[in-house]
Amino acid sequence: MDFEDGDYLEQRNTVSDDSTDEDLGGYSKPPLSNYTRQLLSLFRHDQPKQRQLHQREPTMSSSCSPKPIPNPRQRQTISTLPLTPPKLGTHSPPSSQPVLQKLTTDIWQTYKTCDSSFRYDPTLNPRRVLTKPGTPYRNSGFDNCNSDYILYVNGGLGGKYIVLELLGSGTFGQVAKCRNALTGELVAVKVIKNKPAYLKQSTIEVEILKLLNQDWDPDDQHHILRLLDHFMYKHHLCLVFELLSVNLYDLIKQNSFKGLSTNLIQSFTKQILDALVVLRNANIIHCDLKPENILLKTMESPVIKVIDFGSACQETNQMYSYIQSRFYRSPEVLLGLDYSSAIDMWSFGCITVELFLGLPMFPGTSEYNQLSRIIDTLGLPPEYMMEQGRNARRYFNHTKDDNGHDLYTFKSREQYSTEQHKDEKQSKRYFATTQLDTLIMDYPRPKKEMTDAAIDLEMSNRALLLDFLKSILCFDPDQRFTPQEALMHPFISQHRQPTAAVSPPLSSRTSSSTSVNDPPSVTPL
Repeated sequence: MDFEDGDYLEQRNTVSDDSTDEDLGGYSKPPLSNYTRQLLSLFRHDQPKQRQLHQREPTMSSSCSPKPIPNPRQRQTISTLPLTPPKLGTHSPPSSQPVLQKLTTDIWQTYKTCDSSFRYDPTLNPRRVLTKPGTPYRNSGFDNCNSDYILYVNGGLGGKYIVLELLGSGTFGQVAKCRNALTGELVAVKVIKNKPAYLKQSTIEVEILKLLNQDWDPDDQHHILRLLDHFMYKHHLCLVFELLSVNLYDLIKQNSFKGLSTNLIQSFTKQILDALVVLRNANIIHCDLKPENILLKTMESPVIKVIDFGSACQETNQMYSYIQSRFYRSPEVLLGLDYSSAIDMWSFGCITVELFLGLPMFPGTSEYNQLSRIIDTLGLPPEYMMEQGRNARRYFNHTKDDNGHDLYTFKSREQYSTEQHKDEKQSKRYFATTQLDTLIMDYPRPKKEMTDAAIDLEMSNRALLLDFLKSILCFDPDQRFTPQEALMHPFISQHRQPTAAVSPPLSSRTSSSTSVNDPPSVTPL
């Protein structure tokens, strides 16, 4: 597969075409464990080489995730720093730490060796400003011009948490990795901007997470983010979360946007569905499911958590009509229809395809282009959706035939651009086909050399995956699988959970023949 440099990364995570609201961004890179390397062996490694992507500015997919893993091609030149300072009196072998680190962050160890009475106290380090811009502007000098609280390394939050590093920042505020001064526990603290609108929305997030954590998942068994604490500090609402690991988007990016094995996809999707069952029973709609909002709990196992309930709402108290990140936005939201928890299942279906292909199924560059890509794959929506949707006239021509029956056609790019006074440009195709059947069944196989039995098993899993997706990626939300129904599908119910030692690992996805996912160049839509 081949795609325009930078175009895909540029378009990711757009919540609104007009809005400036973004997810909080940025992650720290944890050291890769042996299990992580084993986990990554489940990726497809040997697809035809893609052109190097320009890196986008990181966006925070979570309030509790470390920074993104660098591009695999750069890993050999990047030193992996520990997430926590070394313990006093311990010395790593010379070969395990770069010389530069020994001469800087670990210089205290040399002083300790020279003078046994030397004591290192990180709280006495100079307070490095983490917030940008860092110039005091309002709130008695505690906030900058954007109403963000100015964070410092080793600064305090609420008298209980010590700031260690900035994990990300965005429209709603900042997320900092902190240490609980009383227990030593590492946590992620989201510091909301000092603005009434953000405070109101974040208060709803707190109430939803308290409901889910305390009433619906008190034993932490259903893969839902844990809210540990919340408090007001200097007119800022602070939300304290468990600190998690990398998200699924970064896991795919680590492997140059190549997909995962069906075995690992089954493991992840089953856990996501488990969380969605709880949300549906609690009448909660997440409203922003995407790979960035699904995180590995640790780097030692494939256990995941669903995070970022900042856009969530109760099904009976919907606050917004314009929701979901664009790549994962459901047809009913695009068309301006009433929505339900079924929009989360649409997003879930898009995520599942992306885990298999390594790239999103519907990477729209605008709302029009998003709907255009969906129609290319699924055909026109049901007539009632085009008739009742508040936005439908924007995208469809409505006429009547000789018998007085309604006729709907999707507007051309030129007509839409003229009517909406927008420069709707041609978009790129990342695959040579838009048909789901061909994409799934003709995707390069895991290995070049496979036994007949292994090929049969692989194709059987793909057939189940395809049937599973067809029941989720459908226009009519009433026809879409519920989370409970999806869990009963053979693709999920017949899956055997992988253990820490995944065996046999599905290694590379290679192609012994020309693949539909191998267009010689990017094709305009």
